[in-house]
Amino acid sequence: MARAQMLPSATGAGPDGTSEAAFEFETIQHPSAVQGTFVQGINDRGQAIGAYFDANGYPQGFLYQNGAFSVIRYSPATGATQPSGLNDRGQIVGWYYSQGSAPQGFLYSGGMFSTIQVPFPNSGTGTFPSAINNLGQIVGSYHDPGGLDQGFLKTGGRFILIAEPGAVQGTIATGINDEGQIVGYYKDATFQPHGFLYSNGKFTSFDDPLAGTGYYG
Repeated sequence: MARAQMLPSATGAGPDGTSEAAFEFETIQHPSAVQGTFVQGINDRGQAIGAYFDANGYPQGFLYQNGAFSVIRYSPATGATQPSGLNDRGQIVGWYYSQGSAPQGFLYSGGMFSTIQVPFPNSGTGTFPSAINNLGQIVGSYHDPGGLDQGFLKTGGRFILIAEPGAVQGTIATGINDEGQIVGYYKDATFQPHGFLYSNGKFTSFDDPLAGTGYYG
């Protein structure tokens, strides 16, 4: 696996002149990959998820653990299966695509798949889960009828809209911790992205002072 192993005795200089710990990198390459492999996430058990691109350019999901690849493919998918997040219980979320239909989300838990589809009246086309915490809470985004991305939280059987008040061109939730704090980004009227933290019912917007064209959370 492409684990990054810290080497305590080796350090290097960072861009600002401070010392940085050195890492040893290994390459992950799925044996069926035709157009590349990328890893999307890793949990505290060392399980990693990602996807490789097949000959048709579709991403096909995998789980990597103990030196071996396992296929993550939702059976309704005739095109793509893209894992995007996993927790320490080994539950995986992502999205799948079947030709002729909109992308939909999935949860893979205990060896079983289930579909995640935002039930909002204005949910438009496409549901894209991004992350799942150890309580099973899921965040992601969906396409509204106008083609904009809007964030959501799925907790238990409820879906909750996550919309940053300053968002004009959409909100995307990308991560959630076990405290229920959510991070992501939104786009303003000029399509510039700004990071946000959603905690205890309140949004906090973030803009890196060095960012010239926006900041992603």
